[in-house]
Amino acid sequence: MSRLTTTQFLCLLLLAAFFAAFFELGRQDVWSANEGQRAAPPAEMLRSGHFLVPTLNGEIYLAKPPLLYWTIAGVYALTGSVSEWAARIPTAMCSVLLVLCVYLLFRKRAGEGPARWAALTLLASPYFLERSRWAELDVPLTFCTFLAVVLAYSAWMRALGRKKSDQSDKAGKGNGAAWGMALAAGAALGAATLLKGPVPYLFLFAGYVAFLAVEGVSPKSVLRRALRVTAAAVGLAVAVLLFSLITGLRVPFPAALVLLIAGWLWCVMPAATAPLRQTLPLFVTTLLLGVGLAAPWAVAVLLDQGWENIERLLNSEVVERTHTATNINSGSPFYYLIALPVMTLPWGFLFPLHASKRIWNQGDALYRFALVMGWFSIAIFSLIAGKEYEYVLPAVPFLLLPTAYHLACAESGKFDETLSVWLRRWNLGLTTALLVATVGLTVYGVVAEFHPLMVLESVTMTAVALAVAFWRGRGTGLEAPATYARMFVLALLMIVNALVITRSYHYRDEHSPKQLARLCRTLIEAGNTVESSKVYPEFTFYAAHPIREVEDAATVRARLAETAPYFYVTREKFVVAFNEGGLQPAPILSGPCTSKDLVLLGNAAAKQVFEHLPR
Repeated sequence: MSRLTTTQFLCLLLLAAFFAAFFELGRQDVWSANEGQRAAPPAEMLRSGHFLVPTLNGEIYLAKPPLLYWTIAGVYALTGSVSEWAARIPTAMCSVLLVLCVYLLFRKRAGEGPARWAALTLLASPYFLERSRWAELDVPLTFCTFLAVVLAYSAWMRALGRKKSDQSDKAGKGNGAAWGMALAAGAALGAATLLKGPVPYLFLFAGYVAFLAVEGVSPKSVLRRALRVTAAAVGLAVAVLLFSLITGLRVPFPAALVLLIAGWLWCVMPAATAPLRQTLPLFVTTLLLGVGLAAPWAVAVLLDQGWENIERLLNSEVVERTHTATNINSGSPFYYLIALPVMTLPWGFLFPLHASKRIWNQGDALYRFALVMGWFSIAIFSLIAGKEYEYVLPAVPFLLLPTAYHLACAESGKFDETLSVWLRRWNLGLTTALLVATVGLTVYGVVAEFHPLMVLESVTMTAVALAVAFWRGRGTGLEAPATYARMFVLALLMIVNALVITRSYHYRDEHSPKQLARLCRTLIEAGNTVESSKVYPEFTFYAAHPIREVEDAATVRARLAETAPYFYVTREKFVVAFNEGGLQPAPILSGPCTSKDLVLLGNAAAKQVFEHLPR
């Protein structure tokens, strides 16, 4: 890896990123509610011509700001197609751009080796790559948040007179560039705000606190006190969790989160007077610009919807989630400590090295900043009640940077013998595991998910993986650096094999709402009445028409008894509710499909219409 020139590496990186993000991008149907919530509103925007307030199934949908919807709507318009592939293009492009920016922006301060490995480990992380291929906002949010934090960090360092982590200039030199970077960071923050509201401000705040901690006086002493505060906050969170489990009562205040943030500020501020004085105006400017760019849309929606509706939305989507979790997104304070190694497999197994004092002493300013910023972000989100993997995805590029330093040092032989032996064993064990997983996935695909093209693709990748695993590079001059590069190639091939090929062919036909929803679309466009017990977002994407929700069984039974054609979509387990007085329920015309077992019912007249539909 280290023997490649910058141009050669950049070309290979872009090739790998485009392959991982775009290969078979449109093969998998929109089958999940999350993706349906992002892919359907842009289509409704285009059909209605109203772009201010998003709608879902014809109803106002303001759970998220509209930037991703606007972008997807633009792709729909440019391609002339409302399709799975078109809906996923913005996310896939953000994935490629993020990997590229991780390399280019880290390269200036971290050096060539760590920057290369930061980009490669991010690209070959299973959770990031999975999210890169869905019409979801997590990767675009990570991209914009990463730009905001890294550009802001560069602005702060320039304000201190440090153009590079290992080179100091006179304080005040380059202030013009510092303000330019702060403004660029504000623009990225504004875009992130229009993607997911206030969430990116938590990461920028964590970045600023980490910067002050690292650049202030006695950073080791400050961080020791901050770690004690973190332990106390986690202890309080565990106590609150146990209290809730025992009594059944919820504590309506995020006490542990407040303790964590207040404690870190108390530890950091006294030791960071000088950097705070020089960088606070830049930090505030970035914040104000981010808010200012999102404000016009927020004000327009406020005027359109009224404060009462907006207040209700903010309480449910932002305020309550800090201290109240649903059954779906609940988790202990240690949730992300367990999740992160899975999200970043196989690189997450190197995270214990982040605790090494010796490597901390050897690391430069960016290494320390990324380490503190990443884990402080994780601590903040660990003490928020609602938890999902995607919430902490913007922290992953920063957590992987210290690991990239470790890999670069191991590759160049800078680690001592103990660490080198440990890394060689890690490399050998995980290389074997990745190879076995790749072969196993191919066998599974052939046996359980047989599709001729899928088998061809999977077998081809397995053959490449085997060739890479047993290639030794003799006579090429690449024997030594190929060790960790082999790990990257195997990890990428395994992830693509698992997440792209197998899943893409699995979520189709009976595992997807596509056929049933398009059937409903045909019926509606022919003038028939179609209603549903619940319209799921993924179903809405394919139906392309608002479908009225009717949950009352008596009302549905009455409609099924009418002579006019009437169609009703529900879950198979609910069909028995329409059996009244021992009569047989309405016949199932189509289905079941998806994990929810959706079926289409119809009365006698509907059955006749259905039988004469063109196939």
